[in-house]
Formats: sequence, structure tokens, C-alpha cells
Amino acid sequence: MNTVKLRHAVAVDRAGSFSAAAAALSVTQSTVTRSVAELERDLGHLLFERGARGATATPEGRDFLERAARIVADLDMLAADARSGATARRSLLRIGVCPPSVQGLVNHALRRLIAAEPSLCVQLSAPSVERGAQQLRRGDIDLLVGPQSLVGGDPAIATAPAGLLRTKLFARRGHPLTRREQPALGDLADYKLIVPDLGSHYVERFAAIYAARGKEPLRHLHVIEYFPIVADLVASTDLLAMVEAGYERSAAFRQRFVAFDLSLMEPVVMCCAHRARWLPGPPARAFMAALAGG
Repeated sequence: MNTVKLRHAVAVDRAGSFSAAAAALSVTQSTVTRSVAELERDLGHLLFERGARGATATPEGRDFLERAARIVADLDMLAADARSGATARRSLLRIGVCPPSVQGLVNHALRRLIAAEPSLCVQLSAPSVERGAQQLRRGDIDLLVGPQSLVGGDPAIATAPAGLLRTKLFARRGHPLTRREQPALGDLADYKLIVPDLGSHYVERFAAIYAARGKEPLRHLHVIEYFPIVADLVASTDLLAMVEAGYERSAAFRQRFVAFDLSLMEPVVMCCAHRARWLPGPPARAFMAALAGG
């Protein structure tokens, strides 16, 4: 497996056919066809479904092609940086934040970093904890911000403190729960909850509340990562969701929502993780310092 074959496969995925990929790469179609066939033989499965209308990635091929595209993009950036006398680590920082609903925790650190490093480009993603750790181990992201209890403990990953995450449950203004001075935990079982992923540190606690009322937990949990969608759903329904306490104090939030202080929402110790075998570059170190400083 080499980078030329990866480029050919990525080109087919983007162009939608072998002939269009060959034209884009200025090579023969037989060359592209051979590269993809050799990759498929090495992998043991098809990357594309071939048809009269072109080529479509198979389910097995989709993950491979997405990672191949990142590798090709990184190599192109590395070559461009080498030509300009810079280094890839100084021009790009890839950060994963999990669960996705806590992206507000990194806002201050990102503002400080981008102000101090105007030539730096940041790519912020919001994977699940499991996927984020996998991406970090294989080098698809440079840093992963998440709960220490879930991210730590892997010898391939080193962690540094990233402060405490304070989370609150919230609902729309006018929600039935807002008519009570302080809702009891059992009251929550009357409403469905939106969580960023089933690995969230609060899911087990809410599941126990539903189970105590004789309700199947998985039938009362929506799993939605993208917070703007979550906010719109909560604003227009009786659904409940969780929000980072810093954002909960903002005027924009309080115009639409009400947050509740509940005993099961105690602070969570957060960390910023990187691959143990590699020292973080200057931008990564600056981000970690800003994150730890709050």
C-alpha cells in the first residue's frame, strides 16, 4: 500500500467514477483501476461498487476512504509546509471534544490560541469518547478533550488537567418543570432526554431514574451530538437536555431556556489528552495551557 494508490482511490471517491478520476489525475484509467484493485486485494474487501453510472463507496470502504483522504491531505500540507519553510505542526491543530455538548468548555482557550497564533488553522471535531480515543491513537487528531475517567487509563495516551466541567439540565421557558420551585429527580422520568452519546457520563444515572418508574431507558433517550439542533428541539418541545454551565449563564441562553440545579449533575474532572509517544507541538502546548488556566 502506497500513497499513490491512496490518491487514486480518494480521487475515484471524489469524482464518482474511474474515468473522471483518471482525467483529474492526468493518468490512464487502467492505472487508476489497477491501483484500486490492488488496494482492495490488500484489504480483503471492495472499496467501491461499480456500475454503469460510476463508482460508489461500499460501507466497508467508506471508513477507509475517509481516513485515506485525511492522510493524503496531511501529506499535501506537509509538502507545502516544507516548501515554505514551516512545519505542519505549526500550521494546523486538530482537536476533538467529547462529548460534543461540552465544546463551550474550550471556547476561551481557542480564542487565546487563535489570537496568539494568527497563522494557525484549527480543526475542531466532536466525536464520541470511543471514536475520539481511536482517532487520537492513530494520529487523526492531535488533542482530545474529555472526561478524565473515560479518556485516561490508556498507556498510549497521556493526559493533562483541563479543569472541571459543570453541567446542568435545561428546558424551554414555560416547560411544565419550571412551574415547580425545585423538580425532584423522579419528575424527570415524565420527559424524554437528549444526550450527546450513550457513553455520556450521566446516561447511567438518567437510565436509573427511568427504570425506577418502570420505563425502558433506551426508549426515552435521544442521541444527538449537534448542540444547535438540540437547542432548537428543546425550545419547541418538552424534551430535556444538558448544557455546559458557562454557556448556561449567557444572556442568549437565558432568553430561551431555564436550567436546573440537580444533585446528580456534580462537576466532572476533564483532561486534555495527546499521544504518549509524541510531545505536543507549540500550538498544542499553548492550547493546553490556556485550557488548564480556564
